[in-house]
Amino acid sequence: MSEMVERVASVLSAAHDMYPDSATSRSDARSAIAAMREPTAAMIDQVAGAMYDHFTSADIPLAPKDAQTLRERLRKAAIDNWHAMIDAALKEWNP
Repeated sequence: MSEMVERVASVLSAAHDMYPDSATSRSDARSAIAAMREPTAAMIDQVAGAMYDHFTSADIPLAPKDAQTLRERLRKAAIDNWHAMIDAALKEWNP
């Protein structure tokens, strides 16, 4: 059972007065996690911005073209990593 599915199921169960081990709450939790597979633009911007700050915090100047290329690659990395995390949460789940 996925730890993330269990966390979301617990919250859903509490919100709907269901039993925490309810198969329905776990199924609903899985659906909720799957619905989050595509990150929003704001989420991508936040993560890519944080990664950009991390990689450029060493006071190494970048040419504008290099900075733009790095930003684009970090946006793609943010999306790829988000997909991988959601997929991992769902993969562990066995009904």
